[in-house]
Amino acid sequence: MHITVLGAGAVGTAVAFDCAAHGHDVRVFDFEQFPDNIARIADQGGIHAEGDISGFAPIAWSGHDIDEALQDAELIYVVGPAYSTEPFGEAVAGKLSAGQTVIVTPSSCGGALAFKRAAGLAVDDDSIRVAETSTLHYAVRLTEPGRVRVFLKLKAGNLLAALPGKHTDDILILISDVYPSMEPGFLGIGAQPQLNHRYLNEDVGYGLMFMSKLGQQIGVATPGIDAVINVATIVMARDYRSEALRTPESLGIAGRSAEELAAL
Repeated sequence: MHITVLGAGAVGTAVAFDCAAHGHDVRVFDFEQFPDNIARIADQGGIHAEGDISGFAPIAWSGHDIDEALQDAELIYVVGPAYSTEPFGEAVAGKLSAGQTVIVTPSSCGGALAFKRAAGLAVDDDSIRVAETSTLHYAVRLTEPGRVRVFLKLKAGNLLAALPGKHTDDILILISDVYPSMEPGFLGIGAQPQLNHRYLNEDVGYGLMFMSKLGQQIGVATPGIDAVINVATIVMARDYRSEALRTPESLGIAGRSAEELAAL
């Protein structure tokens, strides 16, 4: 299968390695402001890995040209933190083809919705199947450009859901050779040394803010979530409510009832 990985951080590199090690033709893309890993993968013709998965896997192409990256792509992984989902969606807008599958990993709350909106796809459009995972596939670090150490590849506990949901099972079958333990639905790393970190800022700014706004929309009170947002706003001296990084409005689902959302 022809697979494109958007995002050449540690996890994107691990995804690319793992897919290529399973015999797939893999292309890796990242934006020009992230040149080092892309260049090394291109120079050495592949990726080295050590740890839970290991060896050398050849990569068909690595670069910054999105058109080259998407050449013949059947499956596209969007791999990165929450703030990268929309830029990757914008980069591929108007360039995707019917029948392709996109997997946003991890979701970071509403990742499939965010990607579809940025890529110019309607929420209920299923000509291009878009899915999201509940977490990352790996505990992994880049040890140097072109090389990763995989401390753990998840063998359980990672979930996938498609949008629309009717495609979930088919996408699980599509990726089952690389991720056989991935399950449907949304049924040992040390803590960070500081509060001003994306774990907190993403969870509050993208996740809790979205849930709070969604609760308001469908008439469900979220006092606990709102209290955490208020505390984080005080502690971080950052107005997460004004930033509104991810809301039903920004994802194109504002005004929909609980029943309409459940039908997606």
